[in-house]
Amino acid sequence: MHKPIEERLMISLPDLKRRGFFARNRSGSIIWLLGDNVLASIWVRVNYDEENLPEGGTLRVHYTQNGQFVEEQVDLVHIASNLGRGGGIWYFVCPQTHRRCRILIKGRYGFVSRHDEGGMRYQAQLRSHSQRAFYTGLRILKQKARAIEAVEWFSNPHCKRSYGGKLTRPMHRYLKLRRTTQQLND
Repeated sequence: MHKPIEERLMISLPDLKRRGFFARNRSGSIIWLLGDNVLASIWVRVNYDEENLPEGGTLRVHYTQNGQFVEEQVDLVHIASNLGRGGGIWYFVCPQTHRRCRILIKGRYGFVSRHDEGGMRYQAQLRSHSQRAFYTGLRILKQKARAIEAVEWFSNPHCKRSYGGKLTRPMHRYLKLRRTTQQLND
């Protein structure tokens, strides 16, 4: 049985952007922890030329595996965004499948997309039918609990329901939860 994706080492583009690796070709290390223990660490460098964004860039990954030093290079592709705000979206190009992806997962032979390692699945995909039904019921119970908390919150006389003639964000959430619970009860 394969390990689920959530239990594997991953590099995600949104995480790299959030950590500032796309700011002027920055490099640094990524450390995975399990409790207080270091599970793994890698050194990463993102290279790209701002004048030639459509050409993309590269991600260099350095790590040690089975006592051997490993250096990998993964191509990056920049696709123009159609949202009208300029900029664009970065993708990895999987070294094995040559498919665009936003997350690379450490497989047997390096970092690849989840489609390369046969049988790689998310935790939810590995659950049986009865387990999925159980977790769905659990999710519904949590939604009902949040609805009960919201009712208690809005019964407070000092709670702001609207501001400047518009409903507040908590009030919108409350109304959405109320609609959801009414649908569940029907």
